[in-house]
Amino acid sequence: QMRRITTAGVAVRDGKFLMARRKRASSPLSGMCEFPCGKLRHGESPEDTLKREFLEEFGLSITVGSFILEAPFENESKRYLMKVYAVRIVSGEPVLREHDEIRWVTPDEMRVLPCGYSDTVIVQRLLSEGIRSPFPA
Repeated sequence: QMRRITTAGVAVRDGKFLMARRKRASSPLSGMCEFPCGKLRHGESPEDTLKREFLEEFGLSITVGSFILEAPFENESKRYLMKVYAVRIVSGEPVLREHDEIRWVTPDEMRVLPCGYSDTVIVQRLLSEGIRSPFPA
């Protein structure tokens, strides 16, 4: 079975990371915190996916910076490959559509937030290595 590509964007401001909490619904990830993310559509680049998802889900315009990591994971027996990039918010105030909270979290807060597997991988990498981004914090 081929892995479906999904993307996540890590925004950093004043040493804090932008994370959102999924609405408490019937999804296995409801109530979990995550970096804004989305599945690649046919013909899209990972960068285009991130720009579309940030706009659709949060009303935020972004620029996409350096690649951070990729990690395979499974969700409901589907196989995915998550590609994670540094992003910078260019404009917009967050609007919540599929989430009930979005906020800037410190590394200490990020360490204890409930996350799904793929986001836990990102958190661990950020906590151990920091973020190499072309963008100023």
